[in-house]
Amino acid sequence: MDLRHRQVVVVGLGKSGVAAARFLVRHEAQVIVTDRAPAESLAAPIAALKGLDVELKLGGHDSKDFSKADLVVLSPGVPHTMPVFEPAWARGIPVIGEMELASRFVREPILAVTGTNGKTTTKDLLAALCAAAAPTHATAGNYNNDLGLPLTLLGLRRDHDLAVVELGASRAGDIDRLAALASPQVGVITNASEAHLSSFGSLAEIVSTKGELLDHLPPDGAAVLNADSPGFADWRARAACRVISCGHEAGDHRWSWRATDGGGALTLDGRTHAVPLPGRHNGANLAAALLAAEALLGAERFDGELDVADALSHYAASPHRSRVLRRGGVTVLDDTYNANPASLLTAAVAAAQLTGDGRVIAVLGAMAELGPRSDDLHEAAGRRLHEAGVDLLLAVGGAAAPLADGFAAAGGAAERCEDQRTAARVLAELVREGDRVLFKGSRSSAMEEALEAFLKRLAPDLGDLERT
Repeated sequence: MDLRHRQVVVVGLGKSGVAAARFLVRHEAQVIVTDRAPAESLAAPIAALKGLDVELKLGGHDSKDFSKADLVVLSPGVPHTMPVFEPAWARGIPVIGEMELASRFVREPILAVTGTNGKTTTKDLLAALCAAAAPTHATAGNYNNDLGLPLTLLGLRRDHDLAVVELGASRAGDIDRLAALASPQVGVITNASEAHLSSFGSLAEIVSTKGELLDHLPPDGAAVLNADSPGFADWRARAACRVISCGHEAGDHRWSWRATDGGGALTLDGRTHAVPLPGRHNGANLAAALLAAEALLGAERFDGELDVADALSHYAASPHRSRVLRRGGVTVLDDTYNANPASLLTAAVAAAQLTGDGRVIAVLGAMAELGPRSDDLHEAAGRRLHEAGVDLLLAVGGAAAPLADGFAAAGGAAERCEDQRTAARVLAELVREGDRVLFKGSRSSAMEEALEAFLKRLAPDLGDLERT
């Protein structure tokens, strides 16, 4: 269906309803948005549609609108069985959800990224690279689920040439459903490691779920796979398209990395690129992004139109991911967005490689959703942190105590802090010039609160705080 001049009724004026209405207006449809709620309770979404050619009908649904519609679009939670839709059904008019709207009418080439760790950073790096060569739309933050992906796709404008989207999963089948919606031409799997075990159950199930992306790549598409990751052999066998493998230890495209002040230098296929983020794992993320951008744009366009250094100078990291801050001789690595055993270790190694001649201090919250082995996995992670060069560990909250237990058992110095504010106070009392401090934990640990409280103690006036 060509949407131009078609009458489309959007049912539900939430965030996704606003996105659907904007998308339809951009495609020159005649848009009616209806919601049972009264106008006074919908001030924000009404304001979001201000200036657009959209007719609002609030406080109830009028069956006459559905009797004249060419298409009806339902927001999440609106049941298809509402009697008010009968006039549309009687005329054979499609009544679809917003996910289907995005799937039916998005035509731009899509590059999709999934993986246990690094998918948001890889997506952000890809967005910076692709935007240097073509108008690019990308997932905001980690809008990577059943609501976030349709919102992302519905945000595509006519002047966008391509899109970079992130696909997240917390159980088997999630990637299958999201990849079917996105229909990507190029897919990236950053890695697989133990996370969300309370719903996945095993690493093998995680590998299989990440591999669901491969089932939705076209034969003339491409899959960029991490040859160093568990599951690589399974993914390579599962892909029915061209496989581009990369890795530090294995793969067709080998890369190396060295630390620099606040970042790193990646050498891939004989070319060296400055990495605007600390840690070797971010070298892996950039390697995947470079190969995926080349696969989507084509080698001639990639080499002829893309200035990688200039593109990366415009890289904007999503909040609380590999962010380096410096103040008063102390270097802080803010990686508070989330955590699992593998990402915790890589972040600790990255912190140890930051500039500074003092101690490496890890201020850590619990890692959520690890299932019945959670305490054992926390204790094992504590042991590995000591082996990775962490000198002092502050475990925040009772659920993080096994981290301290493992760290102490391995010979490290550990302290247990009741909450984020206590951790900030303890850290402020013991931190010294030259120290490098890592803050990390799962979302539920809210470790950004500990970071913010510490920075206020360290620098009440944050105006001169240096961020790199």
